Amino acid sequence: MKELFSIFFFTSLWLTFAGYINNVFNKFFISDQKFQKIIFLSLSLGFIFSFLVLAELNLLSHLFGISLLTLKIVIPLSFIIIFFNFKNIKHFSLKIFSLINQLRNSIRNSLRNSLKKRDILIISLLLVFTIQTICLIIRAFLPLTHLDAMGQYFYDSLQISRLEDINLLEFYEMGMYFRSDSLASFFDATFIELTNNWFLLRLTRLISLFLVIFSSIELLFNLGSFNFKKSLLFICLILTLPDVWSVFISGKHDGYTFLFEFIGIYIIFLSIQTKDKFFKICLSLFSVFLGFICASIRLSSLSFLLISFLLLTYFLFR
Repeated sequence: MKELFSIFFFTSLWLTFAGYINNVFNKFFISDQKFQKIIFLSLSLGFIFSFLVLAELNLLSHLFGISLLTLKIVIPLSFIIIFFNFKNIKHFSLKIFSLINQLRNSIRNSLRNSLKKRDILIISLLLVFTIQTICLIIRAFLPLTHLDAMGQYFYDSLQISRLEDINLLEFYEMGMYFRSDSLASFFDATFIELTNNWFLLRLTRLISLFLVIFSSIELLFNLGSFNFKKSLLFICLILTLPDVWSVFISGKHDGYTFLFEFIGIYIIFLSIQTKDKFFKICLSLFSVFLGFICASIRLSSLSFLLISFLLLTYFLFR
C-alpha cells in the first residue's frame, strides 16, 4: 500500500511539472514548424524537476533532523496536487496517450512492411534488441546483496533513510560522511523512507532509461531523420552503452546522469535551432541549470556544465 501511495504522489508531481513545461514550450514553438513533437522532452524535464524537488526536500529536512516519515504529508499532498492541477494533468495525459497510439500504429506498420520485405538489417536489430532487453531484465532482478549495489551508492541512500532525528551536522561530527555528489542519494532515500524497500529506486532508474530512449527518437524526429530503421538502430546503440548497463548492475546514479545530460544536449539543440534571441538565452541558462544538477549527482559532469556555460557566453556576447 505504501508503494502505491508513493507512486501516486510521484506520478502526480511528475505530470504536473511536465504539463506546465509542455504548455510553455508550445507557446514558444507554436509558430516553429521544426519542432512538432516535444512531449517526451516535457516528460523528461518533469521527471528532472520532480527529482530535484524530492531530493532537496529530503536534504533540507535532514539538515534540521526531520525525517519525511514524521512529516506525513505525502498522501494529502498528492490529492492537493491533483485537485489544483486536474485540468492540466488530464490535458497532458491525453496528449501522451494520443502520441503512444500514433507510435504504436507507426511501429506496427513499419514492422509489418519490414518483415514482408525480409529486411536483414531490421531482423538483426530486432534480435539484438531482444537479447539486450532480456539481459537488462535479468540484471534488474539481481539481489541487493550484490557488492556494487550496497558498496557504492545504495548504501548512502540507506544511511540517509535511517538518520531519523539526527541532523546532517551531527552526522558529520560523528565521523560519518556522504559522497560529495550525493544529491541522487537523497532522492533515493526518499522512497526508502516512505516504503522501506528498494522497488521504487529501481523503477525510477528504469523510467530514466525509457525517457532517454523515447526522447532520443523525438530528437531524431525534430531533426527530420525519423524512420523505423534509424530509430531501432539508435535504441540498440543506447542499450549498448556502459552507463545503461550500470543502471541495473550497480547502485550508481549513472542512469539519472545519463538522462539529465542527454536532456541538456536536447535543450542545447533547441537553443541553436530557434531563431528567437531571448529564447536562445533562456534555453542556454536552463542547460547551465541542468549542468549544475548533473554535477551534484556526479562530479565528472563538470565537463557538461562547462560546455553549457560556454554556449551561454557565446549567445550573450555574439
